[in-house]
Amino acid sequence: MPKNVSTTVIDDLERVLKLGGYWFIKMNPYYSKEEFESFGYKNAGNNIYEEDHIMRLREATTNYWKEKFTRFGKEIIYLEFEYPWQEGMNRLFVYQS
Repeated sequence: MPKNVSTTVIDDLERVLKLGGYWFIKMNPYYSKEEFESFGYKNAGNNIYEEDHIMRLREATTNYWKEKFTRFGKEIIYLEFEYPWQEGMNRLFVYQS
């Protein structure tokens, strides 16, 4: 989602999440430059990739996201998993506030 929207959503979620509550954050796979080229996605800036002017994903490493998510509390679980219809390992982060 666009940064201005994501900031508002995250601020609201932090406000209503009880102490000890859980964040479940699912992120797209991390793709190589070659994979992006095969998808035909175009870089719209700020690691955001789009197709036909529609945002498809924001590319960042797992370590980047883990650093950003430390504000939510303690990392409880990190999983990588595949969907049959999508190449690449999807990422699920679970944090406890």
